[in-house]
Amino acid sequence: MDSVNAFVTASSALITLSGTVTNALSLSYFIRKDNRTLGTRLLMVLNSLDLALCCTSPFAIATGLNNIRSDQMYDITNGVYCSLLASTAFTTCLLSVVRSISVSRPFAPINEKAVVVATISWNVLIVAKEVIYRAYKMSHTKSSGQLELAAKCVWVTKIAMIVLVVVVSNSISVMKILRSRAEIGENYRLTDKNKQATITVVILSLLFFVFNTLWVTTLGAVFLCGAKLNQYFLSFAFWLGVPLNSALNPVVYLARKESMRRYLRGILRMEGEGKTTGGTEEGLESRRRRRTTAGTEEGLEGRRRRRTTAGTEEGLEGRGRTEKGRRAFSVI
Repeated sequence: MDSVNAFVTASSALITLSGTVTNALSLSYFIRKDNRTLGTRLLMVLNSLDLALCCTSPFAIATGLNNIRSDQMYDITNGVYCSLLASTAFTTCLLSVVRSISVSRPFAPINEKAVVVATISWNVLIVAKEVIYRAYKMSHTKSSGQLELAAKCVWVTKIAMIVLVVVVSNSISVMKILRSRAEIGENYRLTDKNKQATITVVILSLLFFVFNTLWVTTLGAVFLCGAKLNQYFLSFAFWLGVPLNSALNPVVYLARKESMRRYLRGILRMEGEGKTTGGTEEGLESRRRRRTTAGTEEGLEGRRRRRTTAGTEEGLEGRGRTEKGRRAFSVI
């Protein structure tokens, strides 16, 4: 068991470090990006939740493995971790549904206020549920076993339903794109325009499906059915899978978005300061123009100085010759 704990702790530290760096960089890109669409804002929310989950997962794992022996600390860290897990699941589900609507009905308007209200309502509900559950658990220790079992049943049902919605939504998006590829005209052009964004959402949803399905099935098999699994597999599925999903999401953004790659290359080269307009070509072009303008102004200023200096020297030389002529005339 000590070797399993060491494996989980070391893996968690590595995932946390890499996930924090990649999510922080991708979040800075989304913050600086201009003209954000609804899909971009949802990706920004998912990115923020992934960053928070990567930062809090080591504490939840440490208390869960009894590396930090405190029941209250376990309830607090595990409550925060579970809330973030549910929020990332719902945001991924919402992103899949929005993309499915955009592809299936490209001219149908999406009520962004309804999306915002749904997101806020879900997060408030999740936080309230966790607070009530943890408070009741700490105050009723005798019935905590049955309460824990009921809570795990709710978690399995909730995440399983979200996974099902994600699978259905992405299946609709993929089928619509494949069907529209054979068409011509406006529909094909529209499909080609949304193809890259849809593929990005499908990849994110696939990662979500793999890791969250692994987490849900492991939770159900072990805690509800009493199955005996390999300790390394159990530790990976239960403790490391979801944080690894959060750490991999920014890698998908980087692989799918050329503007993000340009933005990160600009950071590595220390090019420019301030707002880079999301690393777009317009931002790079504007910096080139400013540098060219500055160089041109410096060149013009240098030429003016040389001309002025040359004119001054010629004037002094001319005045010197005139003075010599006057002296010679006075002698004559």
